[in-house]
Amino acid sequence: MAYDSASATQLARLDRIQCEALRISTGAMRGTSLAVLQAHCGEMPLQLRRLKSQIEYSIKVRCRDGHVSSSVFDEHWIHHYGTYNDRNLPIAIKVADFQCSGSKDRSNPTVARGPAENCRSVVKLHQ
Repeated sequence: MAYDSASATQLARLDRIQCEALRISTGAMRGTSLAVLQAHCGEMPLQLRRLKSQIEYSIKVRCRDGHVSSSVFDEHWIHHYGTYNDRNLPIAIKVADFQCSGSKDRSNPTVARGPAENCRSVVKLHQ
């Protein structure tokens, strides 16, 4: 989560570090693309890993009554009138597609169908 708002240069640097680590660990040739290495090793792209971490954190916060950070995920008028790009999008907007609305059952959290096809696996990690 901490690196999600980093500059594009810093995120590209992290991707290069991951590519080099996967290349060394698999013994792949230097020209092998990062996507191929990630698929071969079963690693998710770093951007998806950051989103997964944010979704898991939002589920953790939503499942605890009176959590200090719960207001971060609440609906706010600024989310509708602000101008955002991929770098400065609030976390509440990023995870909103994965949140169920109206369900206050904290014992068995569920995740709404969002952009990811298999988003229910995030919830299973916490059970």
